[in-house]
Amino acid sequence: MKGKKGSLFVVIIIFIGVFYNETYGLSKPEIGNEAFEVKLIRLEKAETEFGDEYVFDVYKKATRETSAVRMKNMTTAIERLDISEKQLIVFGYVGNNIASGVTLIDLEGKKETDFIICYRPQLSDTKRYLIYEKFYPRFAPAEAKSSLILVYDLEKDPRDNRIEKKYKNIIGKSRRICDPEYLSASTNAGFPVFPKRNAKEQTYFVWEPSLKRRNHVLTYLKHLWLEYDNKIMFVNQIREEYQLISADISDGLSKVRIGENVIDVSKLLKYDVKDPNYETLLKRARQSLRIIGFQKIGDDRIKIILNQDGSKKELDIEIP
Repeated sequence: MKGKKGSLFVVIIIFIGVFYNETYGLSKPEIGNEAFEVKLIRLEKAETEFGDEYVFDVYKKATRETSAVRMKNMTTAIERLDISEKQLIVFGYVGNNIASGVTLIDLEGKKETDFIICYRPQLSDTKRYLIYEKFYPRFAPAEAKSSLILVYDLEKDPRDNRIEKKYKNIIGKSRRICDPEYLSASTNAGFPVFPKRNAKEQTYFVWEPSLKRRNHVLTYLKHLWLEYDNKIMFVNQIREEYQLISADISDGLSKVRIGENVIDVSKLLKYDVKDPNYETLLKRARQSLRIIGFQKIGDDRIKIILNQDGSKKELDIEIP
């Protein structure tokens, strides 16, 4: 009997471990602020790949009331939780890590308000904004995979975070976030802040046939927010060239001012410009360099941190 109890205990522990990994990811399953305490208490698995239902306990400190809030969309695993004012922000994954899924839950209204499918979402320092790269299908043409960076204003409602009328209408008509028709609104959300054409024309459409203009924003880096979330800094790559990009949103997300400075990595390399093989050597060296971080070091300067074959290098550049 003792052996059976021991085996049962092991099975329970394994089950809890699997449940924890699939449901909670790497973060704690609870979070709170001055107004609310939230805890993920249960996962109700669906028979299909999508449609799992997550149940949260929400404790409102002012009234000492506890209520259950349900979340059901295309999220298949939860990475972490955060709170911005009266909104719970659930960062998760869609499918087998095909993309990121961000669910917004109104803690006062006790319901989901929006669901965003994207890549590498990050919160701003003040927690007013979400920034992320627009989702594109895995087998989309290369021309459609040029980076489009979007910003979602958590102080606006979901309809006002869509810049195209058809997606506003979908949100107005869809009763549930898990409805199939909501999917296109989930992949088209927020305001474009880069590249310039999308920011200027206020469009989600991406099609860049030229390799010389195809953007690859380094979203594995943490974006830098300056001036109390009025300016965003990130790094873009076009082929072997790196650019430091600034997006000034102080006049509003529909009136973004974009600046860019080339990150001239040739300053780090000891090649003679008179060498007939200079361009070939420079190209190879650029391919071996990887930007691993950047930080503000003065009122108008940014330090770029690079890695080359295990060696750390630094380069200062002016904020555009």
